[in-house]
Amino acid sequence: RLVSDWSSDVCSSDLLGFDACTAPALASMQAWLTSPYRSIGIYIGGAARGCAQANLTASWVRSIATMGWKAQPIYVGLQAPCTAFTSKITYGQEWTQGRDAALDAIARAKSLGVGQGSDIYYDMESYPQSTACSGSVRAFLSSWTSTLQYNGYSSGVYSSLSTGIADLANGAAQPGFVAPNKIWIANWNGTQDVDGAPYVAANQWSPYSRMHQYTGGHNDTYGGVTINIDSNYLDTDPNRGNPFGQVDSTSTGPSKVTATGWAIDPDTSSPIMVQMYVDGHANALTWANMPRPDVGAAYPAAGPNHGYTLSMAATAGRHTVCLYAINTGPGASSTLGCRALTVP
Repeated sequence: RLVSDWSSDVCSSDLLGFDACTAPALASMQAWLTSPYRSIGIYIGGAARGCAQANLTASWVRSIATMGWKAQPIYVGLQAPCTAFTSKITYGQEWTQGRDAALDAIARAKSLGVGQGSDIYYDMESYPQSTACSGSVRAFLSSWTSTLQYNGYSSGVYSSLSTGIADLANGAAQPGFVAPNKIWIANWNGTQDVDGAPYVAANQWSPYSRMHQYTGGHNDTYGGVTINIDSNYLDTDPNRGNPFGQVDSTSTGPSKVTATGWAIDPDTSSPIMVQMYVDGHANALTWANMPRPDVGAAYPAAGPNHGYTLSMAATAGRHTVCLYAINTGPGASSTLGCRALTVP
């Protein structure tokens, strides 16, 4: 593809999402493709779930995925024992209740086609902190997390930054504490970031393990459809740190193969290395530091110098040539593509 085509793969809309009390109709989700959002929080169950979900079926989940939406399952179960909620955690029963909530959430997720490896977020609303109540919440959520992880799911917790999230950030000293894989910070400051200061340290749930609900309930309209939503900023995709690029062309000559293209790592604007494999054997490595103004125009933050040309010796005959971008910082090295070539 042309560079201009690739630029649409990594865009700001991938970082924005919304959640609504009721899953919108498919027609509404189609209309909202004109919005900057591409993620939706779906309330899959729990004793404290507040809205009916007539649209929320496995078919609905498959359909929105086909449209390009990413679903974030949310489970609204028992709340902190020191709150006025009707459905509350029972002191002394945290481990049993946390386990049961996780097992119910897993069953509901599976019924919607949400399989192992997926995140399921527990919605723990804000509560008055105290030694007893905070400890109870941490024990309950530790059981939730342990049970999800044992069954192949990823645990997330949504809560207020200054209460539930703060208690999780300070939970390491509590015996038996198990931190969730990801956190969803409720802090309606209107800022599209995942900053958890002063309650969450920079090295906690970092990188790619946070969401931020930056605006509470409000009406938004796209494609002629109005929905009452909370707005979220996402930094949860582990592949976001992976390098990317492409193989533009390949050629052969006497006893060699050559490839040209470009490669970028989103964690740095500096050039990265590209490695060539011929029939599974690596023997050539170079920096992707050649001028590519077209790449710079598509990815301004990266700069223009990310092109590469790389050659490797090869015997006469048919060969498979693969190029890999070498990762820098968070993420993992990734393939740029493979080609079948005949060397004369």
